[in-house]
Amino acid sequence: MPQKPNQKLDQTRLEEVLNAHAPSLGLETYAVTKLQGDASTRIYYRVKGPGRSLIAMVMPLNQPSSIAEEITKVDGHVVGELPYINVQRFLETHINVPKIYINDTQNNILLIEDFGDQLLLDLLSGANIKQQEALYRAALTELKKIVTLSKPKDECIVFHRKYDADLYNWEFLHFVEYAIDHALNGKVSSSDRTSILESLYKLSTTYTSWDQKVTHRDFHSRNLMILSNTDTPKVGIIDFQDALLAPIFYDLCSLLRDSYFTIDRNLQDKLLESYRQGLDQGELKMTSSFDEFRYAFDLMGVQRNMKAAGRFFYIDIVRHNSSYLKDVPRTLTYIKNTLLDYPELKSLKAKLLPLLDDITEKSA
Repeated sequence: MPQKPNQKLDQTRLEEVLNAHAPSLGLETYAVTKLQGDASTRIYYRVKGPGRSLIAMVMPLNQPSSIAEEITKVDGHVVGELPYINVQRFLETHINVPKIYINDTQNNILLIEDFGDQLLLDLLSGANIKQQEALYRAALTELKKIVTLSKPKDECIVFHRKYDADLYNWEFLHFVEYAIDHALNGKVSSSDRTSILESLYKLSTTYTSWDQKVTHRDFHSRNLMILSNTDTPKVGIIDFQDALLAPIFYDLCSLLRDSYFTIDRNLQDKLLESYRQGLDQGELKMTSSFDEFRYAFDLMGVQRNMKAAGRFFYIDIVRHNSSYLKDVPRTLTYIKNTLLDYPELKSLKAKLLPLLDDITEKSA
């Protein structure tokens, strides 16, 4: 179980690090503000002085330097440094990720570049369709850069981690355990539970037949920062430390079947086709039609959205944090729509669809 943060200890460690390094970073005087947390065990602080601001990432002291936030399949290779640092070094020459100023290994604290407070989510929520399209296109431009990255000469953990059948199946089981078993309190029969898992495990076999490319793994509107909001918005990307190899549809689902924001369906289709054509004209040649591409996107979305919904219930049940439950209805609606749209999923639909409304009700 993840270590529960000790705020006093965290602040003591942070004070030690700032006393040692703040002056050399141009912060002779500064104020420290704790930022709103996410679902991880990391704690973030903004360190702000005259004309300069940075972010302190405070990690649990007992967390090994090579550990990942997410459950991840690794090929047995060990990269002896923090995944955040290893992946940041790989990405920084290709996309906008925060610079790392200080890595204090003794205190398990990083001092990194401050990308500000403008989340893509916040701007989408107040934007019209035309503005939303510009924001999404800017994000998809960065995503295209990510999926076309090739293995570097330097050691990179991304290329030793991948989604395989075991990992897909584990995340499906996680959904069943927390969104069905716990949330519905044993309402589902063992035979129906087995049938649902068998149908989901068949999807895993399909996913593993697709090509794998570099994948952020959490490419959604809360992990994309708008660094400048002009006619061509500039996007900064955070929370990338769990990057791995997966189908190109995975990050696409994170963004366009986002648990935190509902995109207009016509705009979604427009962006999907534009993205498909963009890949086809670049290094990745698309042999699929739009309908085939859309089907693969929706099919991948079943797994991506189940992973998110299961996680939200887990955070509530195990970590006693109910703040993500409000996002469950939207997340399950994506799954429901896919089950209704594709006859190929009739076996899964027969057993799972009747449960989705009950699961949604439990999240209220």
